[in-house]
Amino acid sequence: MRKQTKESPIYDIIWSNIRRIQYLEHITDYYLAEMLCVTERTLLNYDKEPQRITLEKIQLFIDATNVTINELIIK
Repeated sequence: MRKQTKESPIYDIIWSNIRRIQYLEHITDYYLAEMLCVTERTLLNYDKEPQRITLEKIQLFIDATNVTINELIIK
């Protein structure tokens, strides 16, 4: 099994889609941070390094918004 590295664009795609859905659904950074059980500062860290988001956080977002994983991995 390969370790995820910065060369893995899937996290970039997932995080940009989370931010897109956040914008479209008028979700504040405060509420998004609450959904993911992180601080607003952590969201900014994800903006810089999307590969830092964990599968657990992605699942929390899916559960809270009822989006599908397919919606998060499309470009």
